[in-house]
Amino acid sequence: MHEIINSLFNYALDNDIAVEYTDKLHQNTQSFADVRSRSIVINANLATT
Repeated sequence: MHEIINSLFNYALDNDIAVEYTDKLHQNTQSFADVRSRSIVINANLATT
């Protein structure tokens, strides 16, 4: 699984897409992407049910 994640992060880096993986967001906040700013925010604190 780590290989897939690393590959995706490298793809983003190679294509000028900013990625932030954070646990600072509320557990109900969805991960999101913004096309205009070419950025992705991944919520590591997202609640799983």
